[in-house]
Amino acid sequence: PEGGVNTDWMPNTAFVFNPDSPGAVEGIITDADGNPLEEVKAEVEAHEMAVYSDPDGFYTFTMLPEGETEIHFSKEGYSEKTITVDVISGETITRDVVLETTEEFFTVTFEVIDEEHEPIAGATIVLGEHENPAGDYVFTDVDPGTYTYTVTKGDYHTAGGEITVAEEDVVVEVILEADDVGISSIDDPGIEVFPNPTEGRISIRSEQSILEVWIINLHGQQVRRFSGRASGQMEINLTDLEQGMYLMQISTEKGRFSQPVVIRD
Repeated sequence: PEGGVNTDWMPNTAFVFNPDSPGAVEGIITDADGNPLEEVKAEVEAHEMAVYSDPDGFYTFTMLPEGETEIHFSKEGYSEKTITVDVISGETITRDVVLETTEEFFTVTFEVIDEEHEPIAGATIVLGEHENPAGDYVFTDVDPGTYTYTVTKGDYHTAGGEITVAEEDVVVEVILEADDVGISSIDDPGIEVFPNPTEGRISIRSEQSILEVWIINLHGQQVRRFSGRASGQMEINLTDLEQGMYLMQISTEKGRFSQPVVIRD
C-alpha cells in the first residue's frame, strides 16, 4: 500500500514509516561549578511546551517536531539562556546547559589602627555571623546587606559598628583605643561560652571563679550585668534582648576577657 510496506512473513500487515515522527532533546542543567540545578524551567515557546529539571538537573522533551527549535531556560537567581537545536525525527539529541548566577558578592576589608594611626595586627573581627581567624581582616564572597561587626584585641577597647554592602567592595577603618585595664579576647581554653550564636540562653564555663559578666551593645552601652559564680559555671538569660551582635565581658581571677556573641532566632 501507499506509504507502507507489505511483508511476506507477516501477511496482511503493513509497516508505516512516518517521516514526521517526533524527535527528542535532553540534557543536564548545571551552574558554573558543575552543580546540578533543580526546578529550571525549560520552554519551547513556539510549541507551547515546558518542563522543569529534576534534582539531578535533568530535563527532556520527547515530542518535538523535526527542524530548528529554540529552547529557553530560566531560574530565579540565574541568567536566562536560549539554545537552538536542530531536532531530527526519531532521534534523541543531548544538549547540556550551564547557567550563570546573577547574585553579586563583594569583599569587605578592615583596616585596624590605633589612635596614632599605626596598624594593629592580630585583632579578631566578627562580621555578621562570620568570624575570621585573628589577623585576617578580609571577608570575601559577602552577600549584599547590612551587617554588624566587632573588632577585639587584647589591651584595646572593643570596637563595633554597622556597615551596608550594596554595589561595591567595602573598606572599613577601625580605630582601637588602648585599654589601660587590659581586656583580652577569649582565647584561653580555660573559658568556654556556648552556644554562640544563641537564641538567648548562654552557658559559661571557666576554670577560674567568675566574678562578674557584662553584656555591652555595639554603641558601647552596658545592657546587662550578672554576678559571677565561685564554681566557674553559670547560665545567663538574654532572651529579652533584641537580635544582633553584643560584646560579653567576663571578669575572672585571671583578668577580664571579652567575647562577641550573636543573638538570633
